Amino acid sequence: MRTFRLWSLILILFAGQAMVNVRLRNLEPAWVEPAGEQKQKWDPNLYRTLSFGHLPTAIDALWLRVVTDPSLAHVVPGEHARIFYDLDLASDLDPSYFELYHWGAYLLSIVRNDNSGARDLLVKGLAQFRSGNLSEEFKKRFWPNAFSLYLTLAYVYLYELSDMPNASAIFREAAEIPGAPRYLVSLKQRLEQPDGDLDVALRLIDFLIAEQKERVAKETLQAKRQSLVVSYWVRTLNRRFTEWRKKEGFRSKLSDRALWTKFKVQEKIPNADPWGGLIDLRPDGRIDTTTSRPKVFGLE
Repeated sequence: MRTFRLWSLILILFAGQAMVNVRLRNLEPAWVEPAGEQKQKWDPNLYRTLSFGHLPTAIDALWLRVVTDPSLAHVVPGEHARIFYDLDLASDLDPSYFELYHWGAYLLSIVRNDNSGARDLLVKGLAQFRSGNLSEEFKKRFWPNAFSLYLTLAYVYLYELSDMPNASAIFREAAEIPGAPRYLVSLKQRLEQPDGDLDVALRLIDFLIAEQKERVAKETLQAKRQSLVVSYWVRTLNRRFTEWRKKEGFRSKLSDRALWTKFKVQEKIPNADPWGGLIDLRPDGRIDTTTSRPKVFGLE
């Protein structure tokens, strides 16, 4: 009798499950709203305490949450992706965890478009690399490609944040890292030349124009190139004026305005640039032009 009741209960449960499955298949799929982005990170000391002596495992759990995060949406400008806070926390708890910086920056910049977060994480990683807290043996074993952090940060500065001055500084520093690619040494030498940053920017724009197939995008790049050319011309004229003023200044008590007038006469400088814009001396002593030249890569 008991066996009969048991089998009857099992059959009822299976029948109920079958009915539920049928009903679920007939339902329209429900929209599940994605979880909102985390706005701040845990306090590192609190997280360490709550790990109850299993901190390495807790850090690995943070890393696993980062790499399994399903969100692919670009973040709203001015905000960070949730994974940034996990990466920031994990790198607080284990500053020597190279992969947090290396792969974390890629995920932040390329996947989530959180470029300021990628920048901050890479700056933090490079600060750890420079700090002297890592032995040479540790670097060789766990940070053998440390220069990749420099290159990634330079990429973020240049392409994502349009900040050539900071990208240039990072490129030059990267060239000093043992094992850095040979081309970085050549790039460093070029950047250290007068107006080297503009020269590199122009070469980069020329490359991008040559590779671009879409008409509108190519025209946009060509407009940026024109801005760089104008900036190059203005900067060259400023350098000429600065060198000339050094020679004239100690023999003359003339004002900057008077020196500028004298410079134009002696050097046969026209009133307009090659593109028709009027050139004149600004109150701060720099020569400028009315020709439009929006900043490109943060250069002017």
